[in-house]
Amino acid sequence: MATGIKPNMAYLEGQVSGPDKGVEHDRGILVSDTMQTSVANVWAAGDCAQAKGFFTEARVINSILPDATEQGRIAGMAMAGDPGLKKYPGGMSLNTYHFFGRHAISVGSSAVPEGAEVVTRFDEASGRYLKAIFLGGRLLGIYGVNEFFDAGVMCQLILRRVDLSAVRERFLANPMAVGRELMSKLWR
Repeated sequence: MATGIKPNMAYLEGQVSGPDKGVEHDRGILVSDTMQTSVANVWAAGDCAQAKGFFTEARVINSILPDATEQGRIAGMAMAGDPGLKKYPGGMSLNTYHFFGRHAISVGSSAVPEGAEVVTRFDEASGRYLKAIFLGGRLLGIYGVNEFFDAGVMCQLILRRVDLSAVRERFLANPMAVGRELMSKLWR
C-alpha cells in the first residue's frame, strides 16, 4: 500500500505566487490545459503539475505514468507550436496493484453521480470482483479484483465518452475482450 505522491515544491519556497510574480503553485505547479504555467515560455508536466481533472475543473495532482506521458506530449507540442495539439482532457485515476495474492485494477471515478448505475458482480469461488459505474450508457469507472482488463483501454473508453449501451452485457461479462474490440475500431 502507498500514500501517494507529494511534489517537492521546496525550490519555489519564498517565491510569491501569482500572475506576474512567478510560477503560480498550490500543492503542485498550476498549469493550463496545454501545460503552460503562469510564466511565459515555462511549462510543467508529470508529478509536479497540478492540472484540471477529467471529472472536475478543479486542479488535481494525478501522479501516474500514463498521465505524465500525456502531459509531457502536450507540453512538448505546445512548446513547438504544433498545429496538431489537442488540449489536455484532464487527469483520471488509474491504478493497478498486486497484494495478498490478489491483483486489483481501478480506472476512473469512484463517485456515483445522481442518475448513475452501479453494477457489481462477485464470484466467491474464484475471488473475482467487478464493479462498473455507468451514466447514460457511458463508463465512468471500473474496478476489479482478480478480474483482468486493460486499464489503458478502459481509460480511453472513459476519456472518449464511448456509449456502451449496445454492448453493455457483453462488456460486463468480458470487459477485456469487448474493450479491446471497441478500441480496435475507435483508436485512430
